[in-house]
Amino acid sequence: HEVTTPNVFVFKMDQQNSYESWSLKRIEKTTAGWQLTQQPIAESGTVSLENVIDQGHFVRQPFRQTYQNPVVLSFVSTRNGSEPVQSRIRHVHDEFHVFMQEPGGGQHTDEKISYLVVESGEHRLTRDFIITAGLHRSSKVHHEGDSYNGDRIDFRRSQSQTPVVLSELNTYNNADFMSSHIYNIDKSGFSLVQEAAGSGSVAVEEDLAWVALSPGHGVFNGVQYEIGYGEDGVNNGVSDSSYLVDFIDFLNFPNLIIGLQTAFGTDGAWVRSADSNQPPWDYHVYAEEDQVKDSEQSHINEVMGWVGFSENAELWA
Repeated sequence: HEVTTPNVFVFKMDQQNSYESWSLKRIEKTTAGWQLTQQPIAESGTVSLENVIDQGHFVRQPFRQTYQNPVVLSFVSTRNGSEPVQSRIRHVHDEFHVFMQEPGGGQHTDEKISYLVVESGEHRLTRDFIITAGLHRSSKVHHEGDSYNGDRIDFRRSQSQTPVVLSELNTYNNADFMSSHIYNIDKSGFSLVQEAAGSGSVAVEEDLAWVALSPGHGVFNGVQYEIGYGEDGVNNGVSDSSYLVDFIDFLNFPNLIIGLQTAFGTDGAWVRSADSNQPPWDYHVYAEEDQVKDSEQSHINEVMGWVGFSENAELWA
């Protein structure tokens, strides 16, 4: 009779460092017998967008690998247009659509978008390098001037250190501008909410992707990575001083995702590049506010969190 190829959890012990790690692997029958095969955990890349979804423009991006339950993050990594804009994801299946949208509508010039695909679940790649990803459905939203009242997301088990957590809407049910906001991060979990800022957009139920990553830098299976967070003690709005993300090891510009880790300012904001180009070091970003109700774009100091992978990276475990 036909044998179904199963998925199994594989536990392994590193005797030198005395830690336990696990990853989801597949058993495949080959000519040499049943063997364990590596599975894709994540992939990164870059696309170019010429305009916004309101003008009918988006990019259909296929996955390079096959995933069971992927989530997708994106980030506007250039600043060719001065108007506030945010990227967003929809139609996540064996591909995804990525697009830009301005809070007040209208057109936008071309920008480069970095993206990161991660398989849902917990992936312990090394003792100190853990990636956890998931999808949360919610209609809760933060509007300019309101207090934050998002949903609390708890990790399956507590982290050994406070992770960097990044989020992205993976649906487009409201057919209007919307971002997302992460805050109250600790070793046990975080809070997550849709971010309308001052756009006036109405929230409906959406799928919010989130990815938590252990801070650190190094090379895993040939893939260079840097994950970190920080703040500089000054306002980092578009009309203030930009925040410097100082890469440690990258010689070329990485596939980069950056997001706010706090919600100190009630106006609402998201992170966007302050540079029109992509230098391999001394990369600057702003906490960008909308300009729908007023043109002022000062924003209080926030903690920024980032993850960078070498260009077109693929993680397997």
